[in-house]
Amino acid sequence: ELERLNTLFKSYVDSADQEQWGKPEISSTVARKQTDEALRRLTARLTAIITIDGPEESQELLVEYNTLANRYNNLVKEHYGRLHAKTDISGGDIEPIEVQDYTGDEVNVIPKVSVPVTRDGETTMVKLVFSKDFTVSYQNNVERGTATLFIDGIGKFTGRIVTTFAIR
Repeated sequence: ELERLNTLFKSYVDSADQEQWGKPEISSTVARKQTDEALRRLTARLTAIITIDGPEESQELLVEYNTLANRYNNLVKEHYGRLHAKTDISGGDIEPIEVQDYTGDEVNVIPKVSVPVTRDGETTMVKLVFSKDFTVSYQNNVERGTATLFIDGIGKFTGRIVTTFAIR
């Protein structure tokens, strides 16, 4: 039962990583609760068997149980890591910023940023969304000359890209 639920849980986790996925028959929360309950029942049964038969007689069953429990724990850790992993934007690409006209006021531009994201061994460039994936701040962006633009990852992204643009 634990192995069946582990397989179901892993298939849900794998499908959640794909852009297009159908709704699974069971949610990860329900699968996790059912798997946790199955693990508790198996633990209680294993404890009873060891108590009745003795640890020597139950060694093979204990090894199999530990293997399944470790596999389950690893799946949960892997899933948690994927949910909370952040992509570093510092290696991202910025579309060239055109020369900006001098206005006497702050010149604020929103850059177009793409970063490489690897999923299932394939790397693709993902366009980031301003204020959802990154913020911007500026330095020397009023007078003519070179302004500095700081792009900071937020949400699922981290890191910083620093670039410049001209004001003429």
